[in-house]
Amino acid sequence: MNENEKPIPVETAETKPADKTDTKTKPEKASEAKAKKTEVKPDGGNTKTAPVPPNKPRPRRGGLLGGSTRPAQLPVDLLARRTGTDAVVLGALKAAYGWTDRTRLTQADFLRLREAWLKRPVKEG
Repeated sequence: MNENEKPIPVETAETKPADKTDTKTKPEKASEAKAKKTEVKPDGGNTKTAPVPPNKPRPRRGGLLGGSTRPAQLPVDLLARRTGTDAVVLGALKAAYGWTDRTRLTQADFLRLREAWLKRPVKEG
């Protein structure tokens, strides 16, 4: 080194200038922001965990867990037994309406059609 040359100062942790940003202040700001987000309401509840009431009631769901929303359709033979319909009348209903052993109806439809058939005038021929 010559006498005219000055040594370059080396910055160390002790000699760092104070105007540079300190990494210790960033986590403090983050924890302050977290504290603001989880403030406690005056009634004692936490704003994060408070349940939100639904805006409207949930729709009824049909299917396996929700149950069916329409009346059950049953075979006409079972409906005849349940309603006390005579076997002769059931045979005549099957012939008149074209029902088979696989025909399925609701009980209300079966009773409506049975009553309509029984009220018809008798035709010979």
